[in-house]
Amino acid sequence: MEFKQQYAAYQQAIEEYLNGIFTADKPYGRLQEAMRYSILGGGKRIRPVLTLEFARLGGIDWHLALPYACALELVHNYSLIHDDLPCMDDDDLRRGQPTTHKKFGETLAVLAGDALQPEAFRLIAEAPCMSDGSRVEAVRVLARACGADGMVAGQVLDTLYGIHTEEQLKAMYRLKTGVMISGAAELGCVAADMPADMRAQAVEFADRLGLAFQIRDDMLDVVGDQQVFGKPIGSDKEEGKITYVDVDGLEGCARAVESCTQKAKDAVAHWPEHDFLFALADQLLAGKVDHAVLGEPFLSIALRKDSTLQILADLNRPDSVSSGFAQTAILYAPALKKSQKAIDSLLHLSCRFAMEQPEQAIRILEKEKIFASGMLTPESIE
Repeated sequence: MEFKQQYAAYQQAIEEYLNGIFTADKPYGRLQEAMRYSILGGGKRIRPVLTLEFARLGGIDWHLALPYACALELVHNYSLIHDDLPCMDDDDLRRGQPTTHKKFGETLAVLAGDALQPEAFRLIAEAPCMSDGSRVEAVRVLARACGADGMVAGQVLDTLYGIHTEEQLKAMYRLKTGVMISGAAELGCVAADMPADMRAQAVEFADRLGLAFQIRDDMLDVVGDQQVFGKPIGSDKEEGKITYVDVDGLEGCARAVESCTQKAKDAVAHWPEHDFLFALADQLLAGKVDHAVLGEPFLSIALRKDSTLQILADLNRPDSVSSGFAQTAILYAPALKKSQKAIDSLLHLSCRFAMEQPEQAIRILEKEKIFASGMLTPESIE
């Protein structure tokens, strides 16, 4: 099955499973409504997809791993509810919709998050067709990923400790984001009782992929489209947070994303079936895993010299470029600056982006020293 079809099959199964829980009529039904609002609010479902794919690669019917996959998704969504609270990130939007505390109030949002976490472990404990040993190991993996030495530790570093260096940033991101992604892969391995060496390789793949995902997320917080990103652009900067863009700039970030993605592929390159994992890594590199754009051409191809000019030419066709797609191209533009023809083409694309968001475009182009070329000036954008 092709990547697009397989990903869609996983997504559909995950949505159907999540839609089937917390549906019973209860006197405290408002709690379940808030829980369902969070878990059914969209999202790419990358983590549970990883669980299902590694379960499949381990040789079992991947449907059997749905309780493990969705358990981690419940924990992920509890963390998002709490992350968005005024005492933490204080965000009003999540996936383009009002955050849970904006929709239901802070008290119910906190309690909905509180409830999602233990319910996740109940899904694992009651998972059919899994051995007792598998369930216990799955509980251990998820608890380690989300607990005091995992995701919560990362949240503490993010909110209460000063992050000043790239190493501190990497450590924080690995705990806050990375361990839940690697935990998702490991849960699939546990479901399939995968050998220890393959399990370690799966975790390495997911670790590298998680870091690439977070760096790209930082880039999108600078140059993304709020409608695509699902939350206000520039929120990290407004909160005074240090990100990879602050440390390495957009050009360095683009190189880091490509490097992490390649290392992720290297971890599983010798597996007989790695096509889906490779395609997933490429899609994440391009920022393309989304309901609206799944299956679009990979922008990562534009990072390869032999394809750069053709991709840029396609992007610049008046009938083919949406605002969001153009901004994604801008995101990877710094990696292409060594080609003079690529610069020319990107400047035209930048102008099109600038027509809608001139102040943001000027900030990006100044940071990347494109004005220094003399071919484009702030005045020409304004």
